[in-house]
Amino acid sequence: MNRHTLASLTKHVTNVAARITPGEIEEFTEAARALGEELSLWNRFAIWTQRPSARHVADLETWRHEHLCEPAPDAVPLAVVSPDGPLMHVYDRADVRSLTACQACPAEAGEECEPTCPALSFGVQDPAEVDEDEVMTLVLALLRGTAQPG
Repeated sequence: MNRHTLASLTKHVTNVAARITPGEIEEFTEAARALGEELSLWNRFAIWTQRPSARHVADLETWRHEHLCEPAPDAVPLAVVSPDGPLMHVYDRADVRSLTACQACPAEAGEECEPTCPALSFGVQDPAEVDEDEVMTLVLALLRGTAQPG
C-alpha cells in the first residue's frame, strides 16, 4: 500500500521535478492530456511520478459502484490530493478487475480484459488541453516551492 503523507508526496513530486528531462516533460505532457481535466495538473503530475503508464484512474468507490470493478490483490494505489485537502488514493485501470464477466471479450469475472477489448474505453476522459509551457510552469513552481498541492 502506498503510504504517502501530504508532506512525503509533495517531497516526492518536487524531487522528480528537480531531475525531469526534456523527454520526460514530453512524456508527462502526453500522460496529462490522457488523464483528462477532472484532476489538477499537480495531481496528474503526482500520478505520473508514481506510475508513468497510468492513463485512467478513479477512486475505489467509483471503480466499485460505477464500473463494477475491484483492485487486483497486488494493486498499488496512487496518492493524490483530494479537493478538500487530505490525500486520497486512486487506482489505474490496469490495476482493476471486473466483478462480472465482460460482455465484450472472453474475460471472466476477476480477470483482466484483453488489451483490445472495447470495454476498456469506458470512462475515458476526453483528452485535456495541456501544453509544455503549462508543464514547465508547474515544474518551476514545484522547484520554487510555490506550487499548491491538489
